[in-house]
Amino acid sequence: MAALLLEKKQQEKSIKGTAKILATFTIEGEKIFGAKITKGKFNLADNVEIYRNENPIGKTKLVSLKIRAKTVSEVKKDLESGMIFSPLLDIRVGDVIKSVL
Repeated sequence: MAALLLEKKQQEKSIKGTAKILATFTIEGEKIFGAKITKGKFNLADNVEIYRNENPIGKTKLVSLKIRAKTVSEVKKDLESGMIFSPLLDIRVGDVIKSVL
């Protein structure tokens, strides 16, 4: 039992930020995902994991991060941002993304 709790804590420690996908857009041929940061923070070039209904669906990298039209290097809790990922995965509105260390 203690080993399971320790493993869960280690997994939680490796999550730097969590966000929920609110919208998707295509601008100048780029697929952009509108997300709200619900916990922690996201930085440009973070590795992220995508979850749908709490099930992992893939891993990708954050290659663009914007607040409105301004490019930023970090977005913190309660802010909304536009994100571009590479490689592009089947990310949908309602999916959860987690920035992993």
